[in-house]
Amino acid sequence: MAATIINTTGCSLMSNDDRMKKAEELLEEKYQEEFEVLEYSGLVNIDNDEYQVVASAKNKSDILFEARISLEDNYLSDEYITSRVCRMMEEKMQQNLGGLTGYLKIKIQAVSKTIDSANSKMTPEFLA
Repeated sequence: MAATIINTTGCSLMSNDDRMKKAEELLEEKYQEEFEVLEYSGLVNIDNDEYQVVASAKNKSDILFEARISLEDNYLSDEYITSRVCRMMEEKMQQNLGGLTGYLKIKIQAVSKTIDSANSKMTPEFLA
């Protein structure tokens, strides 16, 4: 005999649109700016109703970042500040190196805390 367990508590019954709206509210509360959630990426952890979205600040719509929201624990984890700092560094480097002849594209991305950026033996397989 098989039994199906359905979690009928609170937030797990939210639609994807409601989750996106909640993510916008939490981002706006945290940063005191207006945000737009562009994509609902899906549930990350069903146990605590944690999901992921892709968002941008309305005044910086060209800077996309990921955010994770746990409605059960009511917390938000995001890459907004990191993404803005990386973009500022890209622009500064482009200004400083822009006078070089030829084609130059600069991309800066934050490195995970679990990666030792001083380790010269890192391989693409290690980073995957």
